[in-house]
Amino acid sequence: MDYQYEQASEVEALDSIYYGDMQIIETKPFHKFSIPIKSEGFDEGEGLACQLVFTYTAKYPDEVPVIEIEDEENFDDVVDKDELLSHLTEQVMTSLLYVKHRI
Repeated sequence: MDYQYEQASEVEALDSIYYGDMQIIETKPFHKFSIPIKSEGFDEGEGLACQLVFTYTAKYPDEVPVIEIEDEENFDDVVDKDELLSHLTEQVMTSLLYVKHRI
């Protein structure tokens, strides 16, 4: 598998989906990008928001990317950041396994 080609193709697809919102932070040595996330009601002064930052590894999509949560707003006591990161990582692992076995 040509990992760099697969990663570049995926970043291009994601950038078209999140056009104007997705920020490509770096492309070398690995793709790193962020996507803003807002819960319902955030723009009205309620809800939560953050930036999800993804960094691909050398063997992504055969490995899970590094996921970070930055610029969190209104998380306070409502969200356990470590628990959320763990959940996100599990979801990505499940999705990657599903896609890998479908191909």
